[in-house]
Amino acid sequence: MALTHNTITPIPSDGPNTLTTLWNSRYQEIDANFAYLENEIAAAQLGDSSLCNTIGTMARKLNNVSRTLNSVGTRFVQIVGIVCTATGGGAGTWQHIDANYNAINTTGETFNKHPTYAGVIDETIDGQAMVRVPLFYMKTGTVPRGDYVGKRYWMVSDLPVPGFSVHPAFMHAGVEIDQYWVGKYQGTADGDSKLGSVANVLPLQSSDDPVHRLVFFEDMRALANARNTAGVTGFCMWNIYQLAAIQTLALIEMGGSDSQSLIGQGHVSSPTTLVTDHETVKRAAWRGIVGLWGNLGQMIDGLKTNADAQYMIWDKNGNQTYESTSKTAPANGYPVQMATDSAERYDLGLVFVAGATNLAYDQGTYGDYFKQAPNSVTYYGGSRESVSGNHVGLFSLEINWHAEYGHSHIGSRLAKV
Repeated sequence: MALTHNTITPIPSDGPNTLTTLWNSRYQEIDANFAYLENEIAAAQLGDSSLCNTIGTMARKLNNVSRTLNSVGTRFVQIVGIVCTATGGGAGTWQHIDANYNAINTTGETFNKHPTYAGVIDETIDGQAMVRVPLFYMKTGTVPRGDYVGKRYWMVSDLPVPGFSVHPAFMHAGVEIDQYWVGKYQGTADGDSKLGSVANVLPLQSSDDPVHRLVFFEDMRALANARNTAGVTGFCMWNIYQLAAIQTLALIEMGGSDSQSLIGQGHVSSPTTLVTDHETVKRAAWRGIVGLWGNLGQMIDGLKTNADAQYMIWDKNGNQTYESTSKTAPANGYPVQMATDSAERYDLGLVFVAGATNLAYDQGTYGDYFKQAPNSVTYYGGSRESVSGNHVGLFSLEINWHAEYGHSHIGSRLAKV
């Protein structure tokens, strides 16, 4: 794009440069340039000019730049992580780290100002109390250098940067999604045909629901899916990846794995189920998700064991197809380490399933208990009937009952994509 006058005629250096005639001619050249630009802008608005083509080319190039550059000057990548500096002791030893694996100090404001954490908000959808969890990117593995070399770490980023990948909770049918929603409360009965999420009622119990019928695993899934009618879409029973995203964010924010000590015990060691927003149930809450553990054990989709007690997990691209893994679930006990086995379509390191366990609580690293059996589906969080508070918490996982098992201390939770 060439201006009418790319170079304004210089004022003679050997003449009376204050003469009006000399300056007027220069003003005319400048005016001509402005007139040219105005014509080009007008033509661009009509969609056909050299300026329009130039702008279009620039826009196409910018569109191919990583979203890391989104809102340049107003939004920066924010990365925060945690490293397990020592296993055992009941709940391990932990340290917050930055993107370079260096120790950092954090406060509540560290997380309140982080776009991912700040984006966990309450929303009402189809009359149900839900909590939105926004897209984030994750990196995990062993620290490659520095003071914590060889130690297991987890990091989250609000934007895509090299080395990080989208957490599989935000993959649906092979496509990256901007968020998912999880029930604010443990799943409730919405009539006799839908799973809901509302306050001040008893949660839907697997063998003691309002219409006095057994609600097995497949029934609970069907009740969640039944919300998808009359233009409503995306509701489902929550799954292992959605849980893992919450566990990852909470682990980093808590600064350790013992959720009962760091947040609250919740409702345990009791014969009675409490309403979804009871004060005791609310003690086990993270960023608005109430009764995250305790009260009822919660059915989780997307993870099970096969006849040899090997883990089977949904593919990480959101297609909801089970992938057989090479990892056999360890014996019942307290997780010392979480599994990290991976292949092309799955990565157990992106979720929290036991890799190695110990029967002694003080040898564990995550504060909670793990159970397994062959051909079983997953129940999470522990229940009111747990014989020990150490069996309940953010990392409590039981893959030890078949899908046709029902009990009044088991329920689930609604989710939506």
